[in-house]
Amino acid sequence: MKGFFGKILNIDVEKKKFFSEEIPSSVYENYLGGKGLCSWLLLKRNKPKK
Repeated sequence: MKGFFGKILNIDVEKKKFFSEEIPSSVYENYLGGKGLCSWLLLKRNKPKK
């Protein structure tokens, strides 16, 4: 797959900082395609409120 390196780039425009994050291979096995990866990121970063 061209352009695929197992990482994503996170950019915080308010703090003017950036960092890369490595995605575990298990995510790619369980969540297929771009929509699956986006779903995983949303679930990971938006925890349910109590």
